[in-house]
Order: sequence, then C-alpha cells, then structure tokens
Amino acid sequence: AKNVGIQRSDGFKLVEERKGKEVYAATVHDVSAGQPLLYVPEHLILSSTKAMAELRSEQMAPAEQFIIQQGGESEYRQWYLMLKLLKEIQNGRDSPWYPWLNSLPRYFENAPAM
Repeated sequence: AKNVGIQRSDGFKLVEERKGKEVYAATVHDVSAGQPLLYVPEHLILSSTKAMAELRSEQMAPAEQFIIQQGGESEYRQWYLMLKLLKEIQNGRDSPWYPWLNSLPRYFENAPAM
C-alpha cells in the first residue's frame, strides 16, 4: 500500500479474526479525537461522483429517467457506482481495480456484512 501513497499512523492496524473471514481496523493505543489514522490518495478512492463523471452520457439519459420514474431519484448516484464496479469486474485483470476487487471477501456469515 505504501508504494501507491497510502499512509497510516503508527497505532493503526488491521485485525483478522476467524482465520481471515473477519477483518477490521483498530488502534494499538489511544488516539486523540480527530487524529488521522489512514490517508488514502484521491486517485485510489472509488466514488459515485467519479463514476458519474466517467460514465454519464446522453446514452444514459433513458436509464436515469427510468430510475427517477421508479422513485429512485436519490439513488441514481449509487447506480452509477454500481455500474462502475460491474464494468471493472467485467474488465477482470485488465482493470486497475482488479487487485482490490479480487481481495474482497466472497463469503459472508451475516446480513450486515453483505
């Protein structure tokens, strides 16, 4: 992660439980409120805003209208993010997001983890 610009504070760590099936972030000592624990560069953040900027076009207007007609006007930003994820999954190893997508869990034991 360091080679792509991700930085973490000294007390930050990822904890694995249940043989790697559960992973969460923790600190090894108390930290002050507002103290940054992890820095992720902008180019590594996948967001609905970026997905819309990349994928939104005149060709997408009918799909947007359909979502709005179904009462999902507040959700169509997430729809673009879902499309971006599906596009990157379809690209497989050719996607710059492949290492991250491939690292995501494929097994969930409870509904909140889904």
